[in-house]
Amino acid sequence: MACRGQCQAVIKPLSPVFSGISCLSGSTVLGSGEVALILDIPALLKLLQARQAGNLAA
Repeated sequence: MACRGQCQAVIKPLSPVFSGISCLSGSTVLGSGEVALILDIPALLKLLQARQAGNLAA
């Protein structure tokens, strides 16, 4: 279930197990009880750019 427009969420920190994944910044529990991961879009874009640059250099 996606939030459209504005919504309120309590952001929970991720477990240290996820510390190596730079594109995830936290999680939240939706009204339905499902857990939603919160993406760090700037970090995700940097990761994609770095991977593309690596592919072009090879």
